[in-house]
Amino acid sequence: MFFSPADILAWIIAYKYILLVPIAFVEGHIISFLVGFLARLGYLNPFLGGILVASGNLLGDIALYLLGFYKGEKVARSWGKYIGVTDVSIEKVRHLFHRHKSRILFVSKVTNGFGLAMAVLFTAGFMRIPLRTYLFWNIIGECVWTGFLVVLGFYFGHLYATVATVGFRIG
Repeated sequence: MFFSPADILAWIIAYKYILLVPIAFVEGHIISFLVGFLARLGYLNPFLGGILVASGNLLGDIALYLLGFYKGEKVARSWGKYIGVTDVSIEKVRHLFHRHKSRILFVSKVTNGFGLAMAVLFTAGFMRIPLRTYLFWNIIGECVWTGFLVVLGFYFGHLYATVATVGFRIG
């Protein structure tokens, strides 16, 4: 069953901080923007909301890492043949990942909107990137990306409030 954005927005307004971590675990970046928007309208504290959303996102990232760590080999062997994954390509990715792990993890996190982050985070586990390194770069990237989205949502919330105020004055 899918829920509409209006349903999610109503739940966040009603239950405030309680739902932010579980919702962010599933889809945190849209929620990051909503936290900023709702903070500007006075429903949430942007700092607390941002921390909770970042925490939910990071828990989801850890789940992807662990999935890759424990099931990556099986997934690559059983499904990889359909998209051209070979032993040679796995070794190339392993070499590339271990050589540039910091850049790959950070850039994938702050460019999450391009849709590759889930694959990169899963692959990091599969390639056995040390969990400490993985967490360090994900936390740094998460702070940047979530902070940016909360600020952007806050800005658009300000625009919304301004337009709504002007609209009521005219009407």
